[in-house]
Amino acid sequence: MGVITLKIDDELEDKLRKRVGRVRGAARGAISESVEDAIRIWLKTGSAEELKDQRGFFVAKKNEKTIAEASSLFELSGKLKELGEDPREVIIESQIPRGNKRKMGLRITSRSP
Repeated sequence: MGVITLKIDDELEDKLRKRVGRVRGAARGAISESVEDAIRIWLKTGSAEELKDQRGFFVAKKNEKTIAEASSLFELSGKLKELGEDPREVIIESQIPRGNKRKMGLRITSRSP
């Protein structure tokens, strides 16, 4: 079993300890199990940047300037609320990236006489 020593933000540590306590209790190794689960999920789904590239995202623009980006409309509305922007006064665009596959045109696999 590997050992990794991490330094994380105090606020993040506090939130982690409280959540682990609620979900797994105060058992020995509960934090390690939770971090292992989080790493497994992250490895399966990818980082936030990778998810942004795969799923597409929403952009709020005002006066042709991007003021907020998010991976969901719910998240975007929260960001606009934090900025004090009225959603009715911005343009919201969804940007869905194209796949990495490249189409090469019609391919014929067999010909009938």
